[in-house]
Amino acid sequence: MIGAPLSGRVLIVDDVITAGTAIRESVEIIRAHGATPAGVLIALDREERGQGDKSAVQEVEQTFGLPVVSVIRLRDLMDHLAPVGPVYQAGTLSGNPVAVAAGIATLDLARTTDPYPGLEATAVKLTDGLRDRFAAAGLPVTINRAGSMFSVFFTDEVVADFVDARGADHQRYARLFNHFLDRGVALPPSGYELWTIGTAHGDAEVTQILGVAASFQG
Repeated sequence: MIGAPLSGRVLIVDDVITAGTAIRESVEIIRAHGATPAGVLIALDREERGQGDKSAVQEVEQTFGLPVVSVIRLRDLMDHLAPVGPVYQAGTLSGNPVAVAAGIATLDLARTTDPYPGLEATAVKLTDGLRDRFAAAGLPVTINRAGSMFSVFFTDEVVADFVDARGADHQRYARLFNHFLDRGVALPPSGYELWTIGTAHGDAEVTQILGVAASFQG
């Protein structure tokens, strides 16, 4: 409790441990008042590396001989995020001046170069190829496309709304995501998310993606 006298066995509570500096100072203050630090409780173990080969938490435990208990570890938190877990997380650089400047420059390029016919042609080639490869593996799939954007749903049903999308096999999509990631291709992590084609995606990239898709068995 803030302002309470330090006496007896004292539990140190903190949000995280980074380099252990706050813990070290707390231990010194507690001992200077004749009390005994009993342990450390942190909200999140970020599982960061400390000064040496051990984690920051392990270094605190060994340096001060104190048990360190966390409410949750970073790996536990990540296991709750899509595509492994049920929580979808995404963010943008809204309002970031660099992102805004990049967006304006992109719009200027779009006006002068008209990339959209080429983008759509690439998307058609890619989506047709994905359908063929998933069909060859016996995997039901519905791919909805608008221009150069498309979504992949592992279902043989029409997907027209959220209820339809929720009925797709999202566990299979998670396996697809990891299958691609293991082979150097980063897909959108959620089956609810759209795939987007950029001007940097050409025949070589389409061939690579379709090659990886051909080896996916579900």
